[in-house]
Amino acid sequence: MNKKVKSTLKLLLFLSIGVAMVFLFYFRMAPNDRDAFWEAIKKANYGWLLASVGLGLLSHFIRAARWGDLLQGIGYKTRFPNLFFAVMNMYFFNLAVPRLGEFTRCTLLYKYEKVPFEKAFGTVLAERAVDMICLLLVMGGAILWMLPEFKELMILLGKEDSQSSSSGVPWAVWATTIGLALGLLLWVFRKRVAPIAALWLKLRGLLSGILVGLRSVLKLPRPWRFLFQTLLIWLCYFFMTQVCFFALPETAALGVKAPLAVVAFASLAILFIPGGVGAFPLMVSGMLVVPGLGGLEPSLGWALGWIIWSAQTLMILSIGLLALLFTPLYNQKFPITHDSANA
Repeated sequence: MNKKVKSTLKLLLFLSIGVAMVFLFYFRMAPNDRDAFWEAIKKANYGWLLASVGLGLLSHFIRAARWGDLLQGIGYKTRFPNLFFAVMNMYFFNLAVPRLGEFTRCTLLYKYEKVPFEKAFGTVLAERAVDMICLLLVMGGAILWMLPEFKELMILLGKEDSQSSSSGVPWAVWATTIGLALGLLLWVFRKRVAPIAALWLKLRGLLSGILVGLRSVLKLPRPWRFLFQTLLIWLCYFFMTQVCFFALPETAALGVKAPLAVVAFASLAILFIPGGVGAFPLMVSGMLVVPGLGGLEPSLGWALGWIIWSAQTLMILSIGLLALLFTPLYNQKFPITHDSANA
């Protein structure tokens, strides 16, 4: 099968999963839960969403500045407007095709700043490596801080599975049994699972790339500046999520644990479903039903998830489109000169 066709089919499959999750969840809701969902959407204070959009935009500005420092560290001085336009192009195209934005971002910088594609892409990999480490640290810290809440979540999942299973066997027992059975089968047929070995090699290569990226950051002339910018980006991620909680009266006083859980875990939906459509609100809903994280009705958590997702997605769509428009206009008015071009 043609590689391009295969990638398109894979994209459509994941988008279909996201859309199907929305419809399944919505139509399984009781009529009064649907009414509660729409009521929450209607009564939300959308002024807080403007604050969320502003914080999200600030994180993208800082990301562009951080990227400029990385490029300067390898000998390429770039203009900030083009860095920001490239970052917004990345987010815009990633909504449609995962990881496409990384390529368009580097292509744009080569076209307008004369930074070789492979050099720019190397800095993007370093940047992604640091962000991956930060995500793992946030997840690990959240788990340690919220151990009681995660125990409550496991209990809730066990109860739901017990109620839906005729045998009454908890979900954890089923998961352990199935996992052991799969492990045994893989051991018996280990010689026939070469693709798994290949996957392991890819994973090992990814981890190696993360370490290389981290080492390149530590070699910067001002590594602490880079790390400070990274901290600011993640603080923006947290606060742009938290202010959305103020949009609903039921979630305004939930404290910091609930938005931290959303940043640490619900955001994982974006890694698996393009743009996180459908999956992100469901993850938010699943987190907030836990008593220690709010104990909300699923419909209310789902409404909040859609509010958070919509605020950032609409911002990326609008600013991304403006970036597409202004990139050539800016570079026509301020073309890079031969003397200032990077060697």
